[in-house]
Amino acid sequence: MKAFAFRLQVVLDRALDEEETEVRRLGELQHALAALEGSLGAVRAERREETRHLAAAQCVACEPHLLHERYLYLNALATHITELEDERTRQQQAVDTQRDRVTVAMRKRQTLERLKEKAHTEYRREEQRYELAAMEESVLPRLARAKMERV
Repeated sequence: MKAFAFRLQVVLDRALDEEETEVRRLGELQHALAALEGSLGAVRAERREETRHLAAAQCVACEPHLLHERYLYLNALATHITELEDERTRQQQAVDTQRDRVTVAMRKRQTLERLKEKAHTEYRREEQRYELAAMEESVLPRLARAKMERV
């Protein structure tokens, strides 16, 4: 009997490649999101530190223009934090969308693999039937002859 060949193997291979591509892209997006969150944390830490410096400067006699510069810097940091948070939100949405794409690609691959398993199971059944028929063809005449000789 001929060897097992899955008709949709090319489609399955393409689905595997697609899934790998989607997973790789998800990793890249998650890496970018982590880097963005690291930047956001650093800017927030800088703002906290600057707020402490401003509070200390207000407690001692300090030039008004220096206080004003610190306030302006704090406002610039707050604006930068807001921009980073907006970018993080966009990046998180991109990660979520990519996760959905990975899920779809995984389901597609799993469906094709189940089809392949079913086709292989059917092939094995057919092969067993063929072997049984071939065995019956060779054994039954021998058994009939042996029975005839006994009689």
